[in-house]
Formats: sequence, structure tokens, C-alpha cells
Amino acid sequence: TPRDDRLGIEGRVERGRSPHDEFRATLLDNAYHQDSVGVVGHWIATGHSTVDGRVDWVRRDYDQRSTRDFSGATFRAAHTWTPTGKVTVVSSIYRDLGPVVDVQSGSFVLVKGVAVKPSWAATDKLTLGGDAEYNIWEYRGDPIGGDFTHHVRTFGLNLTYQATPKIQLQGGYLHEMRTSTAALADYKDDVV
Repeated sequence: TPRDDRLGIEGRVERGRSPHDEFRATLLDNAYHQDSVGVVGHWIATGHSTVDGRVDWVRRDYDQRSTRDFSGATFRAAHTWTPTGKVTVVSSIYRDLGPVVDVQSGSFVLVKGVAVKPSWAATDKLTLGGDAEYNIWEYRGDPIGGDFTHHVRTFGLNLTYQATPKIQLQGGYLHEMRTSTAALADYKDDVV
């Protein structure tokens, strides 16, 4: 539209593999083929509010052990609110597939989550940002250890200083808490 609202169709073909499979002492091949088709959109709701989103139907087929295969819907929606020229709040909700993350077992992750990320441009060079997220990581298709779930809560602050057009300095603090159905996988961590 003249306001730059958009609606489209996207398709994706992906071939994934663990590059170290041939060097590990394992008989499990993590290679997969993934296809997806979906709808994407961008909507300018008001002068201060935009919505971006996508909904896909995804099919992932593994070369070995078809019990790990996945077929289903994924989505991501983000709302960006800019009440002033200096304040931005991005809120998002999503359900998406992650890559193979456990190189020993070959499980993949279905991630469901919500996030709120505010930022304030205090000056032209200095920006203060925040991050609050809650994610559920469902590890699926593990032929060795069974499926398990992590619940991850993240809270953080960051400061960005644009020293020159080509030099940017960043600092931040992040607190993360994870509870899990897997034994001994719970933790609390602080990252600076």
C-alpha cells in the first residue's frame, strides 16, 4: 500500500547437517532436509505502531531415524511501539524450530517464547536497552535419552555508545534462569 503495508508468500528449502559427524565416534547422522511455505506481512497500524509477522508450515525429514521428523506450524509476530522519537518497545511471540543442538544425540529444539525489548536513546550516541524473555525449549527426537524440556527466563540491561560512525561500544548484564525436566540441567547464571 502507499503506507508500505505488505503481505507476501515465502518458501524455503534447507539442507542441514552437523559438519563434524564424520569426525565423531557415533553412528547417528544428523543430516536433514527441511521445506517450509508461509505467509509474511508488515502492517503499519499507526504512526507509532507496526506489526510484523509470519506463519509457516514446516516439514523436516531426517536422513536417519524418522522418529525425529517434524511437520507442523511455526510463527513469529512482533509489535514495535515508538511512543516518542527516543523510546522503542519491541514485543514478540514465536514458535520456531531450532537446529540440531545436542551433537551427541541429534535432538532438535522447538522453541516457544515471548519477549519484550525496550530501548531509550538518551542522546544521539548513548542508548539504554532492556530484555525480558521467557522461552520453552522442547528437545525432540532424541533417540538416545528421550525428550525433555527447558524453561528459560532471561532479564537484562545493556548500554550502547556510538563513539564514531564506525565504532560502537557495548556493555551489558544478563540474568538467566533455567528449569528443566532433564536431570541436573537447572541453573541460574549472570553474564556481563
